[in-house]
Amino acid sequence: MVRLAARGRVGNFRGEAVVVGLVAIGLRALIEFSLGVGAEVVARARAIGEE
Repeated sequence: MVRLAARGRVGNFRGEAVVVGLVAIGLRALIEFSLGVGAEVVARARAIGEE
């Protein structure tokens, strides 16, 4: 019984770690994407302003 309980806790912990990791990766990708789009918009605005 104790082994199963311990194994279950480890399994839950691993599952939570995976979820947290995926969320962190997703947030980072979203931030990098939005920053990239923002930089592109600024670059286009500058190019239009210089013309």
